[in-house]
Amino acid sequence: MFNVANSQTIEFLENVLDEVIDLFSTSDVIHIGGDEVKYDQWKSSTEIKKFINEHNLQSPADLQIWFTNKISNFINGKHRRMMGWNEIMGDMKLHHYTIESDILTKEKLAQNTIVHFWTGSLDLLNKIISHGYDVINSYCEYTYLDYSHYRISLEKA
Repeated sequence: MFNVANSQTIEFLENVLDEVIDLFSTSDVIHIGGDEVKYDQWKSSTEIKKFINEHNLQSPADLQIWFTNKISNFINGKHRRMMGWNEIMGDMKLHHYTIESDILTKEKLAQNTIVHFWTGSLDLLNKIISHGYDVINSYCEYTYLDYSHYRISLEKA
C-alpha cells in the first residue's frame, strides 16, 4: 500500500509514470492496476486516517478513488488515458476481506478512465457501463490463461 498522505509518494509515482510513458511513447493508455487492495494498512495508520479526515473522505475506498484520480489527472496531462482494474471504482464489494464500511464513497472516478473489468457480477459490469465508462471486459472466468483447462473449458474461453 502506498502512503498517499506523503507528497514524496506521489512525486515518486509521477517519476515512475514519466519513465513508463517514455518507454512506451506510442501507447495511448497506461494501466495502473489498482486491484485487490486490502485497506488494513490505511485503517491502522494515524497519518492516513488524519489525511482522510482532512480531505473529507468517507472511507478507504474513497481515498483509493481520490488517489486514483490524482494519478489519472497526471496521466491525462501527458496526453494518455488511465486504465485500472474494476476495484478502482471504489464502491464495490468484490472480495471476502472487504467490509461494507470500507466502501462508502462520495468521490467519483474520473470519467475518462478505462475500467478493466475482471471480476464481479453482470449487474456490476452494467453499472460501470451505465455510468459512462469505457470498459475492457476480461472476466476471469472466461479469459484468464493461467487457469487450467479444467476450470475454463475451450468452449467457455
